[in-house]
Amino acid sequence: MGGNSITKGENITGSFATENIMTKITPNEWNLISIPSGLVTTSQQMFLTGTVQTIWGYENGTWVKSPRIIEAGKGYWVKGLNVTNSADRNFSKTQATGYGAKTVDATTVIKNNSSTEWRLLGIPDTNLSWVDAYSQVQDNCHTVSIYAYRPSVNPETNDSQTAGWNLDDHIPALSGIWVKQENCQ
Repeated sequence: MGGNSITKGENITGSFATENIMTKITPNEWNLISIPSGLVTTSQQMFLTGTVQTIWGYENGTWVKSPRIIEAGKGYWVKGLNVTNSADRNFSKTQATGYGAKTVDATTVIKNNSSTEWRLLGIPDTNLSWVDAYSQVQDNCHTVSIYAYRPSVNPETNDSQTAGWNLDDHIPALSGIWVKQENCQ
């Protein structure tokens, strides 16, 4: 961990240590990902790994290509480049920082960020059961839609799997999810 110093203006100085992001992606496919809690990086840093072709974020009902900031608690569509070495299928070479980052808890990420509009959220460092995900519905809402995407190759094992929505028995850590709450009073 390196100690870098950032100076912004004359009055604000912060020190931070850089960390590596261990989110894994499937090469040559779209992946719905998130990054670990308490970290922030940039699209530029993710592109520098040589594993990413395209990054899209979704903010306030608008698609953003190559978002300037990539942060925990949000989901991102990432198209992986066609890499052959399994060690190159993650963002372990991406520099990230805790400077300006927020801590995200999987047991509250939906409740704290839900809306009656579609939101692209990110599950942080631990798997989230579907029961726990649906239990985060706001008290005044009667319906919630949650969608998690799985690519056709498991980025952890390189094994083929069925691609699609909501196919796993849980929402995997470091994945993105689409969430919308409806019938709210």
